[in-house]
Amino acid sequence: MSGSEGVADTQVAIGRYVDRNDLPEAFVGGNDQMAIAALNWALDRNLGVPQDLRITGFNGFDFASYVRPSLTTVTSPAYEMGKQGGVQLLRRLEAGSFEAPDLLFPVSLQVGDSD
Repeated sequence: MSGSEGVADTQVAIGRYVDRNDLPEAFVGGNDQMAIAALNWALDRNLGVPQDLRITGFNGFDFASYVRPSLTTVTSPAYEMGKQGGVQLLRRLEAGSFEAPDLLFPVSLQVGDSD
């Protein structure tokens, strides 16, 4: 559990987990920012990524390409998701209900060097 998605909170949460349980085989960040915080946490402790700890993120935003090793992440159509969310909210306000209970968007795995 992390207090926020920020670097400090993420790294504190990882440290607490490792102190109580030992180093996991993998860390899956709720987003790329958390995965990058985990990557830096591992590298600060001279752990090999992915040799000692595999790390993946979620979102596939461009800024994730600035880290080494390159981050493995799940890419999602974030812009389209936001756009459709707005459209659905406007329709809900006009019609009084949503057209469908769910909207599904495709995601894909972008393999980097961190897994």
